Amino acid sequence: VVEEVKKPTNVVVNFTATSENPITYEIFYTTEREVWFDGSHTLSVEGKEGQYTYAIDLPLEKIYRFRLDFGSNPGKVTIKDIYLSGTQEYDLNNFDLYEFKNINNVEKDKDGNVTFTSDNEDPYMAYRPALIR
Repeated sequence: VVEEVKKPTNVVVNFTATSENPITYEIFYTTEREVWFDGSHTLSVEGKEGQYTYAIDLPLEKIYRFRLDFGSNPGKVTIKDIYLSGTQEYDLNNFDLYEFKNINNVEKDKDGNVTFTSDNEDPYMAYRPALIR
């Protein structure tokens, strides 16, 4: 019996986060060019304190832009191994290409981690380049 390989049907955002507090991670995405992030294109996941790897299914096949929000008052956070898989593969680990808002003390290390602190209401990191050419 040959098992049928199931093709992925959506984009999955993957990342590993280490945080000192529980955080509600919010993924914002856009589906068209020249559109800014809005509340109708977002998905939340309850994060735990400590180090965890997350895989968040987005309900579509392709996204143009990507932003990761960190709730409010997240404290110290480290992000690594961030990429898209499923119907759209994309390496998002070049932290020089992000815009960091309401975030302090951004440090990028040689192991591919980015660490920051924030005691602000709406901290986020937005990947600047479009993900679809």
